[in-house]
Amino acid sequence: MGAKIDMRGRAFGRLFVIEKAGVYREHDTLWRCLCTCGKESVVRGSYLRSGHTKTCGNCMVYSREDSHVRCTVSSGRSFIFDTLDFPIIELNSWCVDKYGYVGSSRGKLHRILMNAPVGSVVDHINGDPSDCRRKNLRVTTQRKNTYNAKLSKNSTSGFKGVCFDKHRGRYMAHIHPGGRMKFLGYYDTPHEAAVAYDRAAASFFGDFARTNGLYEGG
Repeated sequence: MGAKIDMRGRAFGRLFVIEKAGVYREHDTLWRCLCTCGKESVVRGSYLRSGHTKTCGNCMVYSREDSHVRCTVSSGRSFIFDTLDFPIIELNSWCVDKYGYVGSSRGKLHRILMNAPVGSVVDHINGDPSDCRRKNLRVTTQRKNTYNAKLSKNSTSGFKGVCFDKHRGRYMAHIHPGGRMKFLGYYDTPHEAAVAYDRAAASFFGDFARTNGLYEGG
């Protein structure tokens, strides 16, 4: 059995076909390919033609951006890290999940970089888990990490710490220091309630507060 289609010199995704590399189970030709990342791999011809395989599978492309480096993995997702951490990054194959967290067989990158003790939490200060620059990472507790949580997707007010009370027809501001809800008052507009939340968050949570950006003290 042999190849009926000569695929040499053709490109499929990031793969450039170099030469025939054998036959898979007597009916599918294997091709040696060069990925744009510089790595070689052997791929079944049917996988190339159908679009099943478009990269070497271990593809990581690096690009310099200001004072940090961006790594784009085979899925097309990317993450950034400090230039000084390149020796750590290049020794592993990384993946980025749908939430933006970066991991390898060694574990999550943010925990590796911070050498986080068991039981601790590594917080991404700006809320972006794909930003693994050390200035964006801090070791903390689970409780403090919740203070930095983003606005819930289920929010109906559009502001953190604000909900609409249908019975009163007003907006209520609330916060949860220590895991218990603290009532911050009723307001005529969601903006006023959000300011009240921001003020309280700055007071209770300090540097860990993620506010609505409406209170200059927060």
